Amino acid sequence: MVVRLAAAPYAGVGPAVGPPPERAMSRSVKVLFRLAILGALALAGYALFAELPAPREPVSITITSPDGGGDGDGDGGAAQ
Repeated sequence: MVVRLAAAPYAGVGPAVGPPPERAMSRSVKVLFRLAILGALALAGYALFAELPAPREPVSITITSPDGGGDGDGDGGAAQ
């Protein structure tokens, strides 16, 4: 009678199976980096191809200075 044992009869008992913690951290950083790149590409695609209309006319706003002048020396724009 021949008894054949499984390759790992005590699976789950003992040291953890998988990559060492340094490699796991490296994988996590790589995954986050790839997600950031994918997010940036998605944002660029949305900006390029979204149905956002461009402004059709220029916008102009009249601004007056608090001292009522225009040349910035505080005398109201009077020549010297």
